[in-house]
Amino acid sequence: MNPAESPISPELWQIFRAASQAAHGLGHAEVEPEHLLLAAAFMDTEEHPFWASQGVSGLRIFRELYATLTGEKNLPKNLPLTGRTEAVIAAAVSAARQQDDVATIADLVAALLQEKQGVAYETLHAAGLDPDHLTQDRPRF
Repeated sequence: MNPAESPISPELWQIFRAASQAAHGLGHAEVEPEHLLLAAAFMDTEEHPFWASQGVSGLRIFRELYATLTGEKNLPKNLPLTGRTEAVIAAAVSAARQQDDVATIADLVAALLQEKQGVAYETLHAAGLDPDHLTQDRPRF
């Protein structure tokens, strides 16, 4: 697919790659939504201000989630996505398309919150994020 025609923003592609690396580094066989959140939380920078716009610390989310996910043996790279992960990505892309936009971190976090299950959801929920109260502005990177 031509990146210019992709329904996914460049920073979200970067998150997907980082999520696969995170899953491998943690010794997991597949990329789960929690790995997506781990990668997204790691991108807590001035260039990617999503977390600050929500009033939470991406670093805090990263640390808490990483502490929860560590401790498994190493497995091969290029890990497949689970059905849950594919569903989260599809929901993020669908939400962005409804606004004639590409999927961003905001769409990914909203999709993780709407899943209402798993460690990623629990981490975001504990940080005080709610899908009905995410800021509506769609930052461009």
